[in-house]
Amino acid sequence: MLTEQSAALNSDSYKEEVLSRVQSNRLGVRDDVSSAVAFLLSDEASWINGQVLPVNGGRGLG
Repeated sequence: MLTEQSAALNSDSYKEEVLSRVQSNRLGVRDDVSSAVAFLLSDEASWINGQVLPVNGGRGLG
């Protein structure tokens, strides 16, 4: 997850290494998580029960 603190503490090469391990073309940001939470709290998700929703850019898919 790319935050101001993680951006300041980690080198560009480390960020590139992390990015190479996910299916997405960018690092995640806080809005990615808050958007998922907002969806799960919405009426559109009223039929979703007992699921795990990884918000991780596809890490672990490949």
